[in-house]
Amino acid sequence: MNYLLGSGYFSQPNSGSEWFFKLWWDNIHKYSTPKRVVIFSMGGHSLKYAPGDWFTVSGNLGNVGELLSKSKPYPYVGNGVAVCALALMAYSEEMDFVYHEQDLLAFGHVVETMYKECEGAGMIIGRQKSQPCANSLMLVKHHFIPSFVSWYMSSEAECDPENISEHKFARWQEKVPNEIRYYSFGYDRDRPFNIDDPVWYAQKFSVEELLLLKEKGLISFDSIPDNVKRFSNCENL
Repeated sequence: MNYLLGSGYFSQPNSGSEWFFKLWWDNIHKYSTPKRVVIFSMGGHSLKYAPGDWFTVSGNLGNVGELLSKSKPYPYVGNGVAVCALALMAYSEEMDFVYHEQDLLAFGHVVETMYKECEGAGMIIGRQKSQPCANSLMLVKHHFIPSFVSWYMSSEAECDPENISEHKFARWQEKVPNEIRYYSFGYDRDRPFNIDDPVWYAQKFSVEELLLLKEKGLISFDSIPDNVKRFSNCENL
């Protein structure tokens, strides 16, 4: 396996993102072996002395809520453009691309399983009950990266609820099922999750869930800062 692992990064005030980054970083290196880790940081946010290769832009194209409300006048969310930029970095490095969102933790042989289940295809994404698909964790093979980026940057504008990324990804998969597959594991935003699954992932963990993961020995931290504890769940991570 020869892959670049990439993630977008954006930090809202008092979101806990800086604290969570260490959990994210340690989780990646416990369960996967990327040749390079690149973080595309938006809005001028970056962590001083943080590990990984950081690419920081001062601009912020906005999130899906800002596009739907028209408070940001752009066709694509900042995260989607960051994914494309990261994918092209992987392509330039002659590597496959694994996208691993900044608030996501994965356990077990996640990347190995994606490779196995993506054999013969170009890309693999996840499922969730609350959306047509899940794209917070995905693998794009090197040969398929140009097709992926070309498709996304010419796809429908995301200022329509029917065209948010999970809807667009699912429609594209239906058109090219031999090229895009779904992997068999994980929960994404769905709850509850089974902490004893051999291979799984989820995102947007609550404080209570983080404490459970620590109790089971899956993650490690000394304490949760007060600014994180103030949230009933870490929606902004």
